[in-house]
Amino acid sequence: VIVKGKGTFVADEPQRIDIKNAGANLFSLLSARALDLLIDLQVDTITGEGEIDRLFGMTAGTSHGGYWSISWRQEEEGQIYVFCRSLIPVYMFPELGPDLQQGKRLIDIMANKYAYLPQKTSGRLFVRQARLEESQILDISRNAPVLVLSSRLTSRSGNVCEISTAVLRSDLVSLGLDTGRS
Repeated sequence: VIVKGKGTFVADEPQRIDIKNAGANLFSLLSARALDLLIDLQVDTITGEGEIDRLFGMTAGTSHGGYWSISWRQEEEGQIYVFCRSLIPVYMFPELGPDLQQGKRLIDIMANKYAYLPQKTSGRLFVRQARLEESQILDISRNAPVLVLSSRLTSRSGNVCEISTAVLRSDLVSLGLDTGRS
């Protein structure tokens, strides 16, 4: 910390947001319990293109209606600490976009969709530099280090039902990882 006229001093460790039991489905829309913590929820549709279709296991030429692209932020004590984006196949949840925009409760949106709800998750956590959009949303400098949790959620029917990416401010969060066995 630089104090004008006094010098440069070692800063205290910043207070961190402690995220307990971090897992691959932590920032999944389909695994969320409620929508009220999701700030600035934005819903768009995108068409399936090469790489996205491949990630969802779609074969070339398969007609499937595209994907919902849903993004949001989460904050604690007024500080945005994560920016999330999920891709969800339209054919699995055809009314998801309008339902979210109308403010329907998540439990009502997911009713009778048991075959398409996440059953298995896999993910990876890595560090990279923030991209321009992420740096603006998270209020950090471009190219600042961020933690990225990238997840793939598979439904009971065996289909990929969601691919989510969460970009977390590495200067604000602390992740707790537990194995489930004591």
